[in-house]
Amino acid sequence: MVNNACVRVNSYVAAIICSIAALAAAPPAPAAGLIYVNRCAAGCTVTPGFDNAIAGKSSIPISTSNLSAFAHGDAVFSDTVICLRSLFARYDVNVITANPGAVARR
Repeated sequence: MVNNACVRVNSYVAAIICSIAALAAAPPAPAAGLIYVNRCAAGCTVTPGFDNAIAGKSSIPISTSNLSAFAHGDAVFSDTVICLRSLFARYDVNVITANPGAVARR
């Protein structure tokens, strides 16, 4: 059983992490989906456009957005990933932290 890992991160950071994870989720399909959780260790840039996680584009921002690096350490990141895996387990998706390359995802 997963402890309440998401509580260790303040609600603003947890919401951002979960939003990023939702953007990375593969569209519903009969096969297993994929959610890539990018830690943004050196920061990330997201540009506006048609949703394309491989190209760093999202329909959410209205201008290019620079996300700061994840600043809460290895333990909090690990707990957050465990929490996301628990939340998405029933949907037959894999939550990963290593960039899968050009594999289709959102």
